[in-house]
Amino acid sequence: MAKKSKVKTAIQLFSLLLLVRDAMIFYKKNKKSIQTIYKVGRRLIQNKRT
Repeated sequence: MAKKSKVKTAIQLFSLLLLVRDAMIFYKKNKKSIQTIYKVGRRLIQNKRT
C-alpha cells in the first residue's frame, strides 16, 4: 500500500515537472509576444485610470 502511494506521488511530481518545463519552453518561444501583450495591457490599465 505504501509503495503504491509513493508511485502515485512520484508520477504526480514527474507530470508537474513536465508541465513546468513545457511552460518554460513556451515562455522562451513567445517571450516577445508576451512582453508586448504585457505592455499593451499595462497601457490599457493606465488609460482607464486617467
